[in-house]
Amino acid sequence: MMRIILCEGKTDAILLSYYLGRTKEWQHNPNPKKFKAKFSSNDNRAVYHYIKDDKELVICAVGGKDNFINFYKEYIEHYIIDSECTDLDYKIAIVVDRDDRSTKEIEEHLSENLSPSISTMADKKWCANAVHNRFGQEIAIFSLCVVIPKDQQGALENLLLDALSEEKYKENIINKSKHFVESIVPEAKEIISTERLVLKTKLGVSLAVLYPEKVFSLIDEQLKSIHWEKSKIINECFKYLVEI
Repeated sequence: MMRIILCEGKTDAILLSYYLGRTKEWQHNPNPKKFKAKFSSNDNRAVYHYIKDDKELVICAVGGKDNFINFYKEYIEHYIIDSECTDLDYKIAIVVDRDDRSTKEIEEHLSENLSPSISTMADKKWCANAVHNRFGQEIAIFSLCVVIPKDQQGALENLLLDALSEEKYKENIINKSKHFVESIVPEAKEIISTERLVLKTKLGVSLAVLYPEKVFSLIDEQLKSIHWEKSKIINECFKYLVEI
């Protein structure tokens, strides 16, 4: 069985790989045998390979919230239906930000646009799908959608801030960091020009205050240094994803 996770960007992919490595012992796979799509370092898209025992996992950064369908159709569905791969069953999960959409809207959008290989996509639920490849073989695909954050509008940054806020001491710092960002946004509209950038700035400022010794580290390095696997909020959000 081949296992694939699609997420929005490279930072999301790094966080997921770290989390799955800590909770389920997935390790970097330097010699992948399956799905060897490659992108340049300047591309917003990326593919990361992991292994556990004889199982392989691929985590794909699709390059933005509006690129899930295009990426799936061009790379994943093509691989499943048209290539001479030997896999006849798959687990495919999509980790998507809620933004300003309802969970139902996201489920319907994915179910309608990922067909024919995936006709049913549901939040926090593995669904069975079937399609035939070009050789006439039936392919079983188990699909999962993980909408984050779980119970509010927003994005991955909100989930991480909520997880950090589980400690009361840190919660106070994070709330004041958020207020600082909100106070400066009107004067920095040319830089912090969208709601998504406001969220990213809130996370960045919070991390800078909480972990000042890492302020000059890349965001990926900062995220890896935090024990997200100890967070009840993140464990609840990803409790079905770890089944991949």
